[in-house]
Amino acid sequence: MFNEISMEFNGMKILIVDDDTNSLVLINHILKERYIVDIVNDSRLVMEKLTVYRPDLILMDIMMPGISGLDLCRQLQEHPEYYTIPVILITAKSEETDVFNGLEAGAIDYIKKPFSELELIARINAALKTEIYIRKLKMLIKLKDSFLSMVSHDIKTPLTAIMGFSELLLEERVGGNLNEKQKRIISQILDSANHQNRIIKDLLNYSILESGNMKLFIDSFKLKSIINKSIAEVSFVLEEKQLQVIVDVDDLFEIECDMDRIIQVLTNLLANAVKFTPKGGIIELGATKNDLYAEVFVKDSGIGIPKENIQKIFDEYELFTTRGTSGEKGTGLGVNICNRIIKEHGGTLFVQSEEGKGTTFFFTLPYNSKSK
Repeated sequence: MFNEISMEFNGMKILIVDDDTNSLVLINHILKERYIVDIVNDSRLVMEKLTVYRPDLILMDIMMPGISGLDLCRQLQEHPEYYTIPVILITAKSEETDVFNGLEAGAIDYIKKPFSELELIARINAALKTEIYIRKLKMLIKLKDSFLSMVSHDIKTPLTAIMGFSELLLEERVGGNLNEKQKRIISQILDSANHQNRIIKDLLNYSILESGNMKLFIDSFKLKSIINKSIAEVSFVLEEKQLQVIVDVDDLFEIECDMDRIIQVLTNLLANAVKFTPKGGIIELGATKNDLYAEVFVKDSGIGIPKENIQKIFDEYELFTTRGTSGEKGTGLGVNICNRIIKEHGGTLFVQSEEGKGTTFFFTLPYNSKSK
């Protein structure tokens, strides 16, 4: 029966940590026919052991001389390579506070002595099953990221051509003069292509942020230059909706940031402002600073955000989107991406809004940041 229970976990490695020889012999006897087992009888040798033997699970006693099981759990949790290894604690201590302390230290389960062979196998298998699911999920995420990157590249190539030729036609640099109807049709083509391009960028950026692979290159930059580059990114839609942009930032105002990422943040916030501001409206950008951080804002004169929806736009697990004043659509990822980038900088993104009166997004960027 036990062999059937653990069949799917054959080949998985377990490290037993216990200073009690009798306990080591007993547990090893129970597990050795079902898993690949190694033992350590001195908790002070565990970190060294992990450099040559990477287990799928650690089974560990709490009361040991040198380093207790709780302290070792905490060390594992703080280690960049070992914190993901699941730990099950085994102990004769059975008070509720002992269980609480064990789980707080980083263990995923807690087995009280004396235990039955069936209970030990069942708890180990439950932990290993979770570990297998996590690994499969990580593999699927990698496949998803790879697929997104490949598909996005294949879509962006023709989109770039569509946008480029549409701009040339509108500027009448090729194809001769256009009448108003032709200009309107080509403008719609360019607008749709730009929209699809923004969706692709959002998906790729979100994928990078989700994977944790984003690296920041922090330096000092003139904020006004970054703002002007961001405005250029949305210039077409600004003109289309006849929106006025007011920038109230001193030419010498400096911020410390990854310039490309903050251009991305400001472009996203400007695109949102454009989306929700009616034709002929005003968008304002400005900044203040103190010795600790700079605070930048993007303010629109748009439709505002209903109070009940303000928290939804920051929810990583609920994509919140709505149509703009001219029917514009979005992915719902823009603010989420901005929030993550600002957090990576050590800053904060927040919003003030009143329905019918407009919205202001603020973000802070600390000074004396270090490259990440």
